[in-house]
Amino acid sequence: MNNSGSKRTGKPVNKSVPHKNKSKKKLSHKFAKFVGGLFFFALFYIIMILLSVLLLFLSVSCRHKDPGASQADITVVSYETDQKGALKQVENQINTPIKETVGESTGAYLPVSAFKMLGADITPAGDPLKSITVNLDSVGESASFMVNSDKANVNGTDITLDNKTVIRDGELFIPMDFFENHVFGISVTLKDNKYTVKKTGFEELSFVNKPADPTPLIVESDYFTDEPIKFKSDLSKYEQYMNPENRDEYLYLVNVSNLLSEDFVPEDLRNVQYTKPDRAKQQMSLNAQMAVDAMLKEAREYGFDNLWVTSAYRSYETQSWLFDNEIEAMREEYGDEFAEEKAKESVNPPGASEHQTGLTADIHTLSSASLKFAGTPAAVWLEENAQYFGFILRYPEDKTEITGIMYEPWHFRFVGRYHAMRITELGMCLEEYMKYLENF
Repeated sequence: MNNSGSKRTGKPVNKSVPHKNKSKKKLSHKFAKFVGGLFFFALFYIIMILLSVLLLFLSVSCRHKDPGASQADITVVSYETDQKGALKQVENQINTPIKETVGESTGAYLPVSAFKMLGADITPAGDPLKSITVNLDSVGESASFMVNSDKANVNGTDITLDNKTVIRDGELFIPMDFFENHVFGISVTLKDNKYTVKKTGFEELSFVNKPADPTPLIVESDYFTDEPIKFKSDLSKYEQYMNPENRDEYLYLVNVSNLLSEDFVPEDLRNVQYTKPDRAKQQMSLNAQMAVDAMLKEAREYGFDNLWVTSAYRSYETQSWLFDNEIEAMREEYGDEFAEEKAKESVNPPGASEHQTGLTADIHTLSSASLKFAGTPAAVWLEENAQYFGFILRYPEDKTEITGIMYEPWHFRFVGRYHAMRITELGMCLEEYMKYLENF
């Protein structure tokens, strides 16, 4: 007997019902996954929209932010033209200088719009473009540049640029030397072939060539007396340093024929208050330090707030390093035979530098000492008035054959007011004056 049939009797098994429930569960699970995916996609999309709005807001804020309110950096990439003079393609022309061959020289350029990014106003003139004026309204100054010209006018003073300006796609490019030597309140650095133009944050953006009256100070009594000078500033606390009682102590000659010893170091070196902000603090001997601070304090009363000490005391070792470097530079141009003699025309050998005395300062308005400083209102004021503070222009233009040093309109030596006024009145350099005293 087959008992299988009897075993499957009783309550019959309904297989159709559980199959239906299983299908519903699968459908419900798929729907849940779909809804979940849709939710996460929508959430992701919303987040991306919010991020985009945030980035757009930040971008607009940065564009409209006052550049003068914070330190504004313009990082730009230098590049050269090809052999045909064509400019290489750039990603952003506004932030990129060009290196353009003009005549026989090649130099780096920045677009005039860089001034706008630093907070200045730009006014073009002519159609097609003939010139552009940069206005620094906060200090009441301006500079004008002609298209395809090496001439510019700064605060009413005509200057000559290293190269001609260049026009490209309606944008005027200015030789980099103008930014380096004629603009105060910015620093220009080159690293890895990238220029960075940065507001220093110390002073308002302004131009080196300032409109000011270079009239000499007024002496209250007879020229050859020790009576006080009439200053605009209260310099009473400086008087004993500018016009020291031991008036002959600072009157000695340092040159290639009168060397200082290797171990000579002034004992009373002090920090100069008016050191250029982007330099390490410069030092001078006490009397010279107080006198130079007094001179630059008074200069600011005449509008020359961009005059700074850029170099003062130098050790024997530092001067030796500078001289060796200059010899190497001259060797490339003049060969081994004449390199050292040519080097001496611009850099004194160790022991022959007045900077080692602690009585000498390089004072000017440029990023580095240059003959471009000569003839500017600030240079004229210094040359005419340094005597009242105890300084002389050490290397005048008409005394190069006597001093053996090129004209340096920035180089001032402290000798005390008594001798400084007499040296200036007699029209002598220090070498001549020392001989004059011997025969007096």
